[in-house]
Amino acid sequence: MADERADVRLRQGPTRHIRIGANRSSIIQFLPHDLRAFRTEYPGIEIALEEQTSEEVLESVLGNQHDLGIGTGLCDAVERGLQVHDYHWDELVLMVPMGHPLCQHRVIAFSDSLSFRHIALHTDSPLYRMLDHAARSDSQTIQYDVHVKSFDAVCWMIQAHMGIAVIPRKAVSYTDGPGLVSIGLSDSWASRRFHIITRPTPYQSAACRSLLQFLRAQIPGPAH
Repeated sequence: MADERADVRLRQGPTRHIRIGANRSSIIQFLPHDLRAFRTEYPGIEIALEEQTSEEVLESVLGNQHDLGIGTGLCDAVERGLQVHDYHWDELVLMVPMGHPLCQHRVIAFSDSLSFRHIALHTDSPLYRMLDHAARSDSQTIQYDVHVKSFDAVCWMIQAHMGIAVIPRKAVSYTDGPGLVSIGLSDSWASRRFHIITRPTPYQSAACRSLLQFLRAQIPGPAH
C-alpha cells in the first residue's frame, strides 16, 4: 500500500530527476520507445540521459554520477556491489553491400567473413573488442581500412563498398538502408543480453525504482 501511494505521488507530484548512463546500442534500439512511454506515464520525472561505453556506465553508477546504467557485459557488476537486472536482447548481423560475394548466404560464421576487409567501430567500443576476441579465438585477425564512431557512418561506408561490418540488426533502421544486405551470424555471441545496473535498493530514489520497474516490464516475457 505504501508503494502504491509513493507511485501516485511520483505520477502527480513535483518534478523528480533520474540520471541514466547508457551505451549507444541501447540508445538507438530500445530507450527511445521505453523512455517516451515512461515519460507519458510519469510526466513529473525528468530524465537526464548520457551516452557512454558499457565500461563507463559501470563506473558512473559505482561513482554515483548516474542512478541507473544500461549496457552489455555488465553481469560482473554484482561482484562490485551493484544490482543487475535483465533488459532487452539484440542480434548482431553481418552487413554487406548489395552484390557482395557473401550475399548468397543467409547465415554464416563470423570467421568466414574474415577474408574480406571490415569497417571498424571506434576501438573503445565493447563491440570492437568482442569481434577482436572472436577473431583471435579462431587464430585470425580482422583487416580494417576504415575506423568510424557511429553505426550510421558504418552503414554509409558499406554502401560505398569500403568494407563489411558486424552491427546490431536494428541499427540499420536508423540509417539509409537501401543497398545493404544483412546476413545472420551463427556464433553464439551474436545474441547479446543488455542489463540494467543500479545501486542496492536502500540507495535508490523512489523515482529510480519506478523507472527500473517500468523498464523491466518492457522486455518480452517475464522480467527476472
